[in-house]
Amino acid sequence: MPRTKLTPAMEQYMRFKRQYHDAILFFRMGDFYEMFFDDAKEAAQLLGLTLTSRNHGKTAGEVPLAGVPHHAMEGYLAKLIQRGRKVAICEQVEDPKQAKGVVKRDVVQVVSPGTALADSMLDQQRNNFLLALCRQTDKIGLASVDLSTGDFTLNELPAHRLEDELTSLTPAELLIAEDAEESWVAELKRILPGVALSRADDWQFERDGAYELLLEQLKVQSLKGFGCDDMDVAIRAGGAAISYLRDNQRGAVEHINRVTRRHSDDFALIDAAAQRNLELLANQQDGGKTNSLLEILDQSRTPMGARLLRRWVVSPLKEPAAIDQRLDAVQELVEHRDIRRKLREQLRQVGDLERLIARICCQRANG
Repeated sequence: MPRTKLTPAMEQYMRFKRQYHDAILFFRMGDFYEMFFDDAKEAAQLLGLTLTSRNHGKTAGEVPLAGVPHHAMEGYLAKLIQRGRKVAICEQVEDPKQAKGVVKRDVVQVVSPGTALADSMLDQQRNNFLLALCRQTDKIGLASVDLSTGDFTLNELPAHRLEDELTSLTPAELLIAEDAEESWVAELKRILPGVALSRADDWQFERDGAYELLLEQLKVQSLKGFGCDDMDVAIRAGGAAISYLRDNQRGAVEHINRVTRRHSDDFALIDAAAQRNLELLANQQDGGKTNSLLEILDQSRTPMGARLLRRWVVSPLKEPAAIDQRLDAVQELVEHRDIRRKLREQLRQVGDLERLIARICCQRANG
């Protein structure tokens, strides 16, 4: 961007842009969100907007400009998120009529593929995971968080099993340390081509700071009660994930109040090749859900059930007691048709409570 004399409003824009350099900045000006310079050029191409220009300073010359109406912002935002981009939303935080000088503004939310909350940006039938990864020699720590439901899981596994885990989780966004080796970054992009990849400062992956942050977030004195106290590498990933979400949501992530330890030994391992060949989640013709095992099994009446079934399909149980318990529940419903019919009718009326609660906690709910 040119280093020239700008108007006060553009100086304000540049200050926020330097802070959120990896995001497209939606800068509220009256009834529009404006984008300038390279953001305007990229948004015009991705969203089909008209690229114009405006003079914003004595020596700045014509500045590239593109804008979207504030009432239609969510639709444009969804398109950018679907293309793997991150968007920082900068609002006017005072009444322009009362402003002395330039209107006060602040970034109220940063939206990325792994932090989306609006229904228009999410698939109801699958989780929308942000997956933080921490690598320590031959061990990988993983923290998967679905901001839209509050699901939070920690896991550790050998480096050679990472591809299978990534294929099962299909995260919307990966979070790694700033100093991650480029060869490893290339490997992640090979496994998940097109996935949104974000970086966090290295200190956010430090063990002590991450542990304290998790205690604060979960409002506990120790992680022993969650069975995660000994997972040093996963804890580092978990702290980085929570820090990232807090920054993006301005701290409004109170619904993430529990964490689950994923015990890999509790589930049968279905590697990436087997998942493709068995067509568990997608067919081999076009990668869609049609004719996959999931499509055949999925008679869910709620989005929560659909997401749970998807997780069950790629993570079959190994523990006999857990298998028997699940089969007992199935048998009960099979043998009592009236109960099953009434339950299905009632469930049909239930909305997506998980995501509604998450939007309320993140202060993103509406009528």
